Amino acid sequence: MHYAKPYAHDYRRPENAEELFTESLDVAVGKVQGECISGFLDQAAPQTRDNKQRFWSFDKPQIVKNTSRYMANTFGFYPINGKEVVEFMEHSTAEYVCAFLRLIRDKNPKRHIILILDNARAHIAQKTRAFAESLRISLVFLPPYSPDLNPIELIWKSIRRKISQIFVKSEWSFKETIRTTFHRLAKKTTFMTGWLATFQPILSNLL
Repeated sequence: MHYAKPYAHDYRRPENAEELFTESLDVAVGKVQGECISGFLDQAAPQTRDNKQRFWSFDKPQIVKNTSRYMANTFGFYPINGKEVVEFMEHSTAEYVCAFLRLIRDKNPKRHIILILDNARAHIAQKTRAFAESLRISLVFLPPYSPDLNPIELIWKSIRRKISQIFVKSEWSFKETIRTTFHRLAKKTTFMTGWLATFQPILSNLL
């Protein structure tokens, strides 16, 4: 018997989401010659009032929480191989996505990059696609409503948990907590273990 919060799947998620993603990844891999960098891109907006933890108590439960209100629009790149990247952006429009693609390329300057991301409007914009192509970055879009296929979501969840456990004294310390926690967690492959078990064979000849 297990006690855990279930992972909810959106009813709009395709039943064959894994199959659809496998086909898209296969197509991208087939166009790459030689070794490459691959990883996951996503945006999140952690905030100091994200604490949604619940617990049992024999007495009247009490919880200490942040009352300051900070939020940081955060872009992250969680690499299967290569160098992780995290940066704060004012907005999540195509212009800012392109700026983050440039940061990923600057940190990983040599090999072709296969980048896995959701199909947000700014991601699928023609401007984003064209700029990615100019940087030798192949964009592989996840099926709609399938965040479970993007392991970086687990890093965001861990960052939110970390923020809920500390007192945030300033916006600088808030962002620094996000930045340092992301860098620490993104060096681990534990968040992508299940993903790799399913999809790594497709990438094995390129890594």
